[in-house]
Amino acid sequence: MPLSNLKLMNRSFIDKLLWKKLPDWMDDKQRKNKINNLISELSRKGIIKNKGTFGKPKWVLCENKM
Repeated sequence: MPLSNLKLMNRSFIDKLLWKKLPDWMDDKQRKNKINNLISELSRKGIIKNKGTFGKPKWVLCENKM
Protein backbone atom coordinates (compact mmCIF):
# COMPACT_ATOMS: atom_id res chain seq x y z
CA MET A 1 0.00 0.00 0.00
CA PRO A 2 1.50 3.36 -0.98
CA LEU A 3 1.97 5.83 1.85
CA SER A 4 0.03 8.43 -0.12
CA ASN A 5 -3.13 6.34 0.53
CA LEU A 6 -2.71 6.69 4.29
CA LYS A 7 -4.38 9.61 6.03
CA LEU A 8 -2.87 9.68 9.53
CA MET A 9 0.01 7.66 10.96
CA ASN A 10 0.77 7.49 14.66
CA ARG A 11 4.15 6.50 16.08
CA SER A 12 3.18 2.90 16.76
CA PHE A 13 2.06 2.47 13.13
CA ILE A 14 5.34 3.94 11.86
CA ASP A 15 7.28 1.67 14.23
CA LYS A 16 5.45 -1.42 12.92
CA LEU A 17 6.01 -0.29 9.35
CA LEU A 18 9.77 0.24 9.69
CA TRP A 19 10.88 -2.05 12.55
CA LYS A 20 11.62 -5.17 10.48
CA LYS A 21 13.18 -3.09 7.69
CA LEU A 22 16.06 -2.00 9.92
CA PRO A 23 19.23 -4.14 10.17
CA ASP A 24 19.24 -7.13 12.51
CA TRP A 25 22.37 -5.89 14.29
CA MET A 26 20.40 -2.96 15.77
CA ASP A 27 18.94 -3.48 19.22
CA ASP A 28 15.51 -2.11 20.20
CA LYS A 29 16.92 1.16 21.55
CA GLN A 30 18.88 1.80 18.34
CA ARG A 31 15.85 1.02 16.18
CA LYS A 32 13.65 3.39 18.17
CA ASN A 33 16.30 6.12 17.90
CA LYS A 34 16.71 5.56 14.14
CA ILE A 35 12.96 5.81 13.53
CA ASN A 36 12.83 8.97 15.65
CA ASN A 37 15.65 10.47 13.58
CA LEU A 38 13.86 9.54 10.33
CA ILE A 39 10.63 11.16 11.51
CA SER A 40 12.52 14.29 12.57
CA GLU A 41 14.32 14.54 9.23
CA LEU A 42 11.11 14.06 7.22
CA SER A 43 9.42 16.72 9.33
CA ARG A 44 12.27 19.23 8.91
CA LYS A 45 12.25 18.68 5.14
CA GLY A 46 8.50 19.31 5.01
CA ILE A 47 7.65 15.82 3.76
CA ILE A 48 5.48 14.99 6.77
CA LYS A 49 3.63 17.21 9.23
CA ASN A 50 2.26 16.62 12.71
CA LYS A 51 -1.51 17.15 12.77
CA GLY A 52 -1.84 15.88 16.34
CA THR A 53 -0.34 17.11 19.58
CA PHE A 54 3.24 16.94 20.83
CA GLY A 55 2.28 14.10 23.19
CA LYS A 56 0.17 12.23 20.64
CA PRO A 57 1.43 13.09 17.17
CA LYS A 58 -0.50 12.11 14.06
CA TRP A 59 1.79 12.29 11.04
CA VAL A 60 0.49 13.06 7.55
CA LEU A 61 2.23 13.43 4.21
CA CYS A 62 2.29 17.04 3.07
CA GLU A 63 0.13 17.73 0.03
CA ASN A 64 2.93 19.23 -2.05
CA LYS A 65 5.23 16.25 -1.38
CA MET A 66 2.89 13.45 -2.55
